[in-house]
This record gives sequence, structure tokens and C-alpha cells, in this order.
Amino acid sequence: MIAIFKRIFKYSAIFQGLLWFAFVIINTNRPSTGYLLPLLMAINSICFFLLPFFMDSKPLFKAGIFAFLAVNLILTFTDQMGFFDYAVMVLNITSLTAFTVYTVLHRKQNKTQDK
Repeated sequence: MIAIFKRIFKYSAIFQGLLWFAFVIINTNRPSTGYLLPLLMAINSICFFLLPFFMDSKPLFKAGIFAFLAVNLILTFTDQMGFFDYAVMVLNITSLTAFTVYTVLHRKQNKTQDK
């Protein structure tokens, strides 16, 4: 069961990284957006690609992953809500839930193996 949540998180993070990369390409071709917005989207895309590699790391990295996902979810609500915002919101909720459940179950499993 733990592996299922790990896979859900991994694939939703990678898919979200691809989605943010598509946003970078779309917004780079628009002269009205400038360079800051696509740069921030590119950083977000890279972070989402890297998240699955650090999900089994130390607690500080896990807290950072949780904070990153929570901030992304909060920022989704503060923007205008269109189709892509709803899609990103669903992916954020999926990633955050899967990561939280995986972390809790993984921690419980490790505690029972230590006894």
C-alpha cells in the first residue's frame, strides 16, 4: 500500500513538472509576460521534477517537500481560476495527499520494524 502512494506522488509530481514546463514554453512566446514569470515557472518545473528523488530523504527534506507543495496549493487559490488552475489544483491536492499518506505510513512501518 505504501508503494501505491509513492507511485501516485512520483507520477503526479513528474506530470506537474511537465505541465509547468509547457507553461514556460507557452509564456515565453508571449511578449507581454516578460522574463520573470517564465523563469519562476521554470524553477517550479525543475522543483517538481526533483521532488520524487528526495521523498525518502531526511525529515528536513520531507518538511521542505510538504511546504513546497502546500505553498503551491495556496498560490493556486490566489490567482485567477481558469481551466489550467483547476488542473494544477487537482494535481497539487493529489501530490500533497499522496506524499502525506506515504510519509505517515512509511514512518509507522519503520517504527514497527524497529521493535
